[in-house]
Amino acid sequence: MAVDIQPACLGLYCGKTLLFKNGSTELYGECGVCPRGQRTNAQKYCQPCTESPELYDWLYLGFMAMLPLVLHWFFIEWYSGKKSSSALFQHITALFECSMAAIITLLLHHCIYLLCVLLGVNDAAPPPAGEEDCLWAREVGSI
Repeated sequence: MAVDIQPACLGLYCGKTLLFKNGSTELYGECGVCPRGQRTNAQKYCQPCTESPELYDWLYLGFMAMLPLVLHWFFIEWYSGKKSSSALFQHITALFECSMAAIITLLLHHCIYLLCVLLGVNDAAPPPAGEEDCLWAREVGSI
């Protein structure tokens, strides 16, 4: 008698994705990388991320938001020479550009629910089928 031993999926983002669901019957695929915006649960099935980010997640997001701004400011200083009168205006413009890029990215991003987490909205779980799953789209649709 042979026993089919399934190797455990390793890591937080490697699990089995849901292929088919019909009532109470669920069919899962092989171990693989979870889709974007998902991580594994205790049974190693891929589930959408709905919890608040941890400390290291916030540090990573902060770093990625600050990196373009710091690079903008560095090159403004590098090429502006001595005390240029337009340097302050360029610094303010770079701050505005990076801030708007971050906000627009969060508003246009689909299925990650980061905007819901950043705004403190607790309904980050996926909505019923047929409804938009982006906070921006839900608010625009209710106007």
